[in-house]
Amino acid sequence: MKTQYFNPRISKSISLTGLLVILVCASIVSGCGSSSSGWKKAEAINTIEAYQEFLDSNPSEELAAAALGKIDTLSYLRAKEEHTISAYERYVRQFPKGAFFDEVSQRLEKLFYYQRTEAENSLNGYDDFLSRFPNGVFAGEARRRREQLYFNQQISNAHTITAYQLYLQQYPDGTYADSAKIRIERLTYENANSVDSIKEYLDYLKRYPEGTFKADALARIDLCTFREANKEGTIDAFENYLRQYPQGIYTAAAQHRIATLVEAFQQARVVRVAVEQLYYQSNRLGMKDDLTGVSLPIESLTRRLLSEHANITAVGPDAKSYGATLNIHTEGIALGKDYRTDSLHYTGASFSGTLAFDMLGYPSFKREFSVTMEPPVSSTPIRNSTSGLSAPFPKVFRDQESFLAKLVELLYKIYGTRALVSVMRDADEQVRANALDVAGALKVDGAFTSAVNALRDNNFPVRQRASLALGLYRDDRAVEPLVRNLEEILDFDWIKEESESCREKAAVALGMIGSTRAIKPLIGALREPSMKVRREAAVALKKITTKDFGEDYDAWLKWWEGQTKQ
Repeated sequence: MKTQYFNPRISKSISLTGLLVILVCASIVSGCGSSSSGWKKAEAINTIEAYQEFLDSNPSEELAAAALGKIDTLSYLRAKEEHTISAYERYVRQFPKGAFFDEVSQRLEKLFYYQRTEAENSLNGYDDFLSRFPNGVFAGEARRRREQLYFNQQISNAHTITAYQLYLQQYPDGTYADSAKIRIERLTYENANSVDSIKEYLDYLKRYPEGTFKADALARIDLCTFREANKEGTIDAFENYLRQYPQGIYTAAAQHRIATLVEAFQQARVVRVAVEQLYYQSNRLGMKDDLTGVSLPIESLTRRLLSEHANITAVGPDAKSYGATLNIHTEGIALGKDYRTDSLHYTGASFSGTLAFDMLGYPSFKREFSVTMEPPVSSTPIRNSTSGLSAPFPKVFRDQESFLAKLVELLYKIYGTRALVSVMRDADEQVRANALDVAGALKVDGAFTSAVNALRDNNFPVRQRASLALGLYRDDRAVEPLVRNLEEILDFDWIKEESESCREKAAVALGMIGSTRAIKPLIGALREPSMKVRREAAVALKKITTKDFGEDYDAWLKWWEGQTKQ
């Protein structure tokens, strides 16, 4: 073996850097020895605290990851051994990315659910659980139990519409949604039944048109309507009930009450007629000024119709002996318009009032009317029309829906069809016209033949009103007489316009009746020279056939020929 000696030159060449390297290496060797011994020590003890002490002493060593893994495992085993909510919560809090996080989370959820949530069985408990585990294994079960608890404890106990609606807001498709809806409907009907008014039952039917209690609600409305009529006790009230319920539960009772009242009124063979007439004229400020000097023949006309058509002795307001009173109150207002002159020209009028048949011990039988004839929009000022006395009151009080029509209706209601048919033959054409209006509007069966006969009245406006009345009857028996009026053309100059109006109204009436027997005559009317007749014939054809060829005669004829060949 060759002996090596110390060479001073060489020793002098050792630099400071080399010395440092030697020192660092020595330090590493020394450190590795220390880390290794620390790790072995921690492994020997094998506790969380030992590994944590190792980490505190060697925070950057390559064994740190292994130490953390050991801590994770030991923490998991400790939590599993304790098997408590707090132990599992401690683990997931300390190791959000730990190796056992999912398993511990499931154990925590299960333990939390069975030991706390299910044991407590409260809404707050389930809400707390779901806030912690919204997508957990037991989330669905928790929601079902919460819904059941919520419905049984709060909703059913409250048993109000609001409570069930609140449940449906939270659980629109919930387990008890159908039950909640059924209970809401039942409570809605029970509330209506407790109030027992027409409005409440109608509100129920509006919400539940095919509801469980539909039949009951309709029957209660029928009863409430009759009860109100019975409370009022008038012919008008019972007739109003019959209009709503022609086949109602109390129809026979209402008819009996009407018959009883009418019979009582008919016993009064002397009727006192008392008339109050008030008239005004409207001024530029829209106010009403008293108007004197107007007096319509209301009393004389009323007494005449009672005497001639009801076989009643009609006496004046000063009579001392009578069985009943027909009180008539009317109010007329002259309506003026300024046609760029210095004053209003009274070319319009409104007319309203009440007829009341009164007899001691019985409720009054009333009819009301209100008609307005507006002044023309533009007109040449009429001479002597600057006074309200010039307003067309005489025309308005006899017009449709005005005083005369309501008087005729009252006569019919009290004295029956015989009185109405008699009025339809009155010498006054305006009386006859109004009687036709009443017969058509009320579809008085016994007056149908008289209405047909009126199509040949010597007064053409009466013929026109007869056509419209028959249209309201909607009776096929009127088709042929109306067709005769439709096809009757009178070319005399003095009567040509009225003849055209008669044919026009006949076409309107045929359209209202809707019989297919009128189709061919209406097609023929499309060749009429009168524009009004052609227009109404086309409208009637559309109503009857649901086809629309306008006023095209050839198109209608072609379609009709095609129909007849089928």
